[in-house]
Amino acid sequence: MVEQSSLKDKLVEVAGRIFGMVVEDNKKTLLIRQVHDGGKEIVLLEKAMYFDRASIVNSYWVKIVNSNKSIKELTVKPLDVRCNFF
Repeated sequence: MVEQSSLKDKLVEVAGRIFGMVVEDNKKTLLIRQVHDGGKEIVLLEKAMYFDRASIVNSYWVKIVNSNKSIKELTVKPLDVRCNFF
């Protein structure tokens, strides 16, 4: 049995467009975090979703690629949940 290489930190390209980055890889699933391709850099967004690993790897329209662009994480400011009713 051939061991599969890890896809963690690789980019997912769908129909020629960078869609996401693999943030977790196990034998059966991939956690892919959505990205915004800003041209010079790629920005990681908050949204992430689990996908069946085989479906992604064996799909005709999906490619797993490396990128030479810098990857930046979107900073999320916590919401101020204090309420002043009076």
